[in-house]
Amino acid sequence: MLLSGGLRGGGFEGTVGLGYTLFALGLTLVVGVLGRRTVQAVITGFVGYATARLFVQHWLRQRYETPLTSTTLASRGAGPNLNTAWVLIQQPSDKHGHPPSGVANILQSCSHAIGPQTQAITQGCLAQHGGGYNHAVYQPAIRFWAFQVIETALFGGISLALIGFAAWWIHERTI
Repeated sequence: MLLSGGLRGGGFEGTVGLGYTLFALGLTLVVGVLGRRTVQAVITGFVGYATARLFVQHWLRQRYETPLTSTTLASRGAGPNLNTAWVLIQQPSDKHGHPPSGVANILQSCSHAIGPQTQAITQGCLAQHGGGYNHAVYQPAIRFWAFQVIETALFGGISLALIGFAAWWIHERTI
């Protein structure tokens, strides 16, 4: 579960904690040297850090590498192991990976067959109505360290630029 939590952005796993910390420090330093107000700098640094983290976590991270897709027959249960993967989308589909039209109607039509003894009947009913497959879009757990390196470099690089700018600004203002 550590791998899937790390890909999803569950915290400070791996090396990204260092990048996050340096980014928050660099942003706070720049706001502090430009505005010369400590409380405003800390609040602005925190809000900027939180905004950047949310942007990366909910939009950018899933685009670091193209996610893998898999469409498998639900009755066979075969397919990739998604227990440790970061699953972006998992839904019933047709054999081409498209969601079946009228999902509510299909579920209502096949609801009579739902139960542990009638799983085969349920799968057959779903297949007759254009369903019966599982479609998943996911990032495999093996990409954990690649994502760590990308995100650490992103936050670390921006933070070094911010800290360098703050040092340059202080140096120019004191001369």
